Amino acid sequence: MLEWGETVFNTIETITRYNGLLAYEGADGNLILSPRGSKNPECWFEEGKNIEAASVVYAMDQRYSDYVVRMLGTNSLGDLGNGGDILMTATDEYVPRKRVHYIIAESGDAGGDVSKLRGIWEKNRRWGRGNRINITTDTWKGQDGKLWEPNTLVVVQLPSLKLPTPEKVYFWLITEVTYERNETGTHAHLVLMPPEAFDVEPILPPWEKGLSDMKVQQVPKRKTP
Repeated sequence: MLEWGETVFNTIETITRYNGLLAYEGADGNLILSPRGSKNPECWFEEGKNIEAASVVYAMDQRYSDYVVRMLGTNSLGDLGNGGDILMTATDEYVPRKRVHYIIAESGDAGGDVSKLRGIWEKNRRWGRGNRINITTDTWKGQDGKLWEPNTLVVVQLPSLKLPTPEKVYFWLITEVTYERNETGTHAHLVLMPPEAFDVEPILPPWEKGLSDMKVQQVPKRKTP
C-alpha cells in the first residue's frame, strides 16, 4: 500500500529491500531488479591481456573494529551497566586500532533479530566498500560477447597489484561501467568491489514471514593485501 507523497523511488526501494533485491539501471536505460551478483562469472580481467590500466584502493577510514548491537533499556530502576543490553558484537579483526560503532536495536518482537543481522551487514558492507579496483580495459564486451554490465561477477588476475593473494581467491563485482570511444580507440572504465559491498540492508518487515527470508552471513576471514 502506497503512502501519500511517496515517490516512485521510495516505493521501488521499499519493495526491493523487503525482497533482498538491488535496483539499478541497465545499459539500455531500463530498470533492473536483481539479486546481488546473480550473473554467472564467465568473464575475467587479466594483466597483460585485456587490462590497459588498473589501480587498487584499500581504505580503513569507514571501517570499525567492533559493531555492537544494543537494545534500549526499559527498566529505569535496574542496573544495565554490566553489558546486559548488548545483543551481539560483530568484529572486524583486521582493523588495526579500537574503533566501535553502535547500532540501536529496533523495537518489536523481531527488532532484535533484524538488528543482529544489520550488525553483520554493517561490517560486511564497510569492508567491501573499503576495497576497490579501478580497471580500464580495451573492449566494451566480455569473453561471452556481452557488454560489461554492473552486478556481474568477474575474476581478476593482477599480479603486479597482488591480486589475487594466495590466501583469498574470490570473485569481484562490477559496480560501475563507463564506455568510451575516442581517437585512441575503444575503452571501458570499470569499478569493482567485493560482492559484500552490495549486500541488501536487513530491515524490519511488516510481516513475520519476511524475517525468515533474510540471509546475511559473516564474511570469511580475509586479510587486506
